[in-house]
Amino acid sequence: SALQNPAAARELAELNLWQSHFEAAAPLLGGLADQYPADTTVGDEAVSVFRSLAYFDPPQTQRAAAIEQRLATADPASLDRLATVGDIFADSTDPALNLSAAQQLAQAAPFWRRMPEVHPGLPDGYLQSATVFWDYFQFDDALAEITAARRRFHAPALFAYQAGAIRENQHEEASAIGEYVTAVTAASSETDTDADDAHTRLLTLAKRAATARIVDSVTAQAADANPSLKSLTLRADVLAVEGQSSGIAALTMKAIARAATSDELGALANFAADQNLVEARDAALTRQITLTTDLIERIELQYQLVRVYSEQHNTAAAQQLIDAVYTANPRIIGVVRSTVDFDGSNRREARAIAVLLEAAKIANPELAHDFTLEAIDRSNRSGDYAGARELLHPLLAADPFNALYLNLQAQSYSLAHDDAGVRDLYSQTITALKASSLPTADKRAKIALARQALIPALTGLK
Repeated sequence: SALQNPAAARELAELNLWQSHFEAAAPLLGGLADQYPADTTVGDEAVSVFRSLAYFDPPQTQRAAAIEQRLATADPASLDRLATVGDIFADSTDPALNLSAAQQLAQAAPFWRRMPEVHPGLPDGYLQSATVFWDYFQFDDALAEITAARRRFHAPALFAYQAGAIRENQHEEASAIGEYVTAVTAASSETDTDADDAHTRLLTLAKRAATARIVDSVTAQAADANPSLKSLTLRADVLAVEGQSSGIAALTMKAIARAATSDELGALANFAADQNLVEARDAALTRQITLTTDLIERIELQYQLVRVYSEQHNTAAAQQLIDAVYTANPRIIGVVRSTVDFDGSNRREARAIAVLLEAAKIANPELAHDFTLEAIDRSNRSGDYAGARELLHPLLAADPFNALYLNLQAQSYSLAHDDAGVRDLYSQTITALKASSLPTADKRAKIALARQALIPALTGLK
């Protein structure tokens, strides 16, 4: 027997199981389970065998249940143990007991209802309990567990997707759709799988004649009462299914007006862009700029709005905003650079040059020098040759043989088709170089470059 020699009893029981002699293995496993009530390996095997035999020998149900209850006592943190005890009673087929299906479930229910008590600070036990009731088509009991969880954790939207699925099983479509909408709009994160499943289910129901009207009505009410990004996204998708996408614009504007944070408005701006809602996107960005307290973030948002205006070919609004940002932040090099680039690409070269010269006045010497050279180059390319030469004059006075300065000066004459001006510039430079005190090697190299630059002008003058 198992009591006299447990190891031999275990070996013999395993042999009988391997040979499918379950009736022979059962008493051995039962004895071992009695002797070692916390041994899960032995206990699980015993429960499995007694439950299988119960189909032909119904009293074995009680034996299986007793062993499983001892395992549950030994492992009080296990929800599965309680679920299994209930399953054993619910699946009982003992004719001697003459129990109806309802009475069998009544025997099982107390064990399933204990599941939330295992981890009272966590909602998962309620869901597991509801799931077991749901598996046995006890929909009211399943909903009762979800309701209890909502009360316990003060979370009215808890397990809304599961509640919706149960309501659907009860053919209560309106209640189910309401739960699905709650699951979507009350989602705690963007990666909430229940919310995604509820969203998908709603779109499926929106395509069915029997439920389309309800989905339309409930999602419209949700978006109107609380036009959050989640409710708007859901409503937009439902309208797309219905072929009525134009109805989302007014709801989006309402959401923008009610948004309280910069992050909300940023998300709404992206939503408006995805839905091609031009006015809503402009409004969201404009209000987001107003609410943003960080200077750099505000400037980035203003430039984002400039790009939006440019995409809409609203050049006047883009220019006005670009100028406003520069006026407020003339000492930020990124702002100077963005302003110059915008003006240059929108045929406002005079304004770009003026910005560069204003920046040069307040910049450090090295940066001021770079800004001035860019202003000279832009003056040449825009046809303001006299202006370019005027800006070059102090630079050449300080460094008359600087090759870059001479090239820019010559460029001002060349672009004006003034070959005589180029000739005179380099002729005078060669004369000055010959009279200079530069080292002989430097003087020779600079004169050679000046002579080479003279050739195109002399050729042009024949």
